[in-house]
Amino acid sequence: MLTSIKDEVRNALWGCLEISLYLRKGATRFSGKKAAFYRSLLVPLFCLPLIIWIIPDAENETDRTFIWRFSLMCIQMYLGTAAFGTILYGFKGKNTSFEDFLKCLTAYNWLTLSGFVVNIPLILLAISGVNTWDDVLAMMLLLGIYSYSFLAFMIIYVLRVSIFTAVSFAVADLLMGEVISNITTYFMMKYF
Repeated sequence: MLTSIKDEVRNALWGCLEISLYLRKGATRFSGKKAAFYRSLLVPLFCLPLIIWIIPDAENETDRTFIWRFSLMCIQMYLGTAAFGTILYGFKGKNTSFEDFLKCLTAYNWLTLSGFVVNIPLILLAISGVNTWDDVLAMMLLLGIYSYSFLAFMIIYVLRVSIFTAVSFAVADLLMGEVISNITTYFMMKYF
């Protein structure tokens, strides 16, 4: 079992690299099993402490603790995954199997790592003082567009849908992420 998990992780990491380079083979590297999906939920969880430590706090969150920010981001992450899965399941094609659906959600969670890695050079520029966070933010927005483009690319080849459907799913994920972020931040600021 340990060997299969190692193979799963190695294949998923290769898949993240290949999808971010727009290589079709990357979409075949993710597992469509429930256990692999549950394990993939840990990938964004491991990125969160680094994100919280590196990215400066918002003005209204400066007095909040690490645990509070970690809890907020966990809630946002898992609600975002649930919303994406709901939209994906509700509008997937009739010929899409449940295994392909789980494979897409597994890849979605693993691609969090790719999205984080492509931002590392910009984060290093801001931390080292070469650029200000305002300068880096503009470039991060462009990398956000790139991240959503390889999300759409992954959806095309995992679910075997048209480019328009995949872009619609990626845009829906972006919109749902913003709505969830705003609502959860509001409630966490007000009640916790």
